[in-house]
Amino acid sequence: MVDIIDEQIGGTIRKKAFTRSARSLQQTEKVSLAASCRLFGISRQAVYQQHARDQQRKKELEPIRALVLDIRRYLPRLGTRKLYFLLKPTLEEQGIKIGRDSLFDYLREEKLLIKPRRSYTKTTDSKHWMKKHPNLLQGLDIKRHELSYEMKASDVLKAFERSVANRQTRRPLLHHSDRGSQYCSVLYQDALHKHQITPSMTDGYDCYQNALAERVNGILKQAFLIYRCKTFDDLKELVKESIDAYNRFRPHLSLGMKTPDEVHKKASCNMQLA
Repeated sequence: MVDIIDEQIGGTIRKKAFTRSARSLQQTEKVSLAASCRLFGISRQAVYQQHARDQQRKKELEPIRALVLDIRRYLPRLGTRKLYFLLKPTLEEQGIKIGRDSLFDYLREEKLLIKPRRSYTKTTDSKHWMKKHPNLLQGLDIKRHELSYEMKASDVLKAFERSVANRQTRRPLLHHSDRGSQYCSVLYQDALHKHQITPSMTDGYDCYQNALAERVNGILKQAFLIYRCKTFDDLKELVKESIDAYNRFRPHLSLGMKTPDEVHKKASCNMQLA
């Protein structure tokens, strides 16, 4: 019985492929539809019927394009897997049946697939004389942006002070960074000491030791900052909007397809209850 069913499914798939191939040959205007049908051993009626089904399916999927473009207004380089996760409730509500693989095929046909960009620019100056700290993050099981023209300690400190102001726990904190001179400066180290935060640093020049921060920075640069801004104010606004979208709309595989904002609020609520 299984072999018969498999054979029937295979026959259906082959017939569908043959009818589409025959139609494609006929559209080249080099081979008639009748000749194409004889070549593939199918009838012209089968070709017309398959074409009608394809057109009906295309009409059913038309709303997806607008839904995808709407999401990509905020998450311009979101991959298909996460895109499908966000679209699925709306698709079910509208009665549109499509799987993740079929969505991938649809995006490819509509030229809406995202092409990955790979680039790496070294920005850390760790060859300096200032005090460095050991890497306290290695082997640790973790439970729990200010924009400027330069990367001076005073500029980075503004972002740090913002984070401290939004702190929602009194538990001991680690501050992990690379060995950049701004983090090793007296100004920055005094701020860590003032707030009783233990400093931790990468052991050398390996960016993967600071993978969490590098991952966030990488996503921000590659998935959001895809336009060249004309002014610094425009860039500042784009960064602000991008971080907001990252925190409130972008699902993360490592968070069980939840957003950072959802997880943060849940963790804060649990700490208050405790």
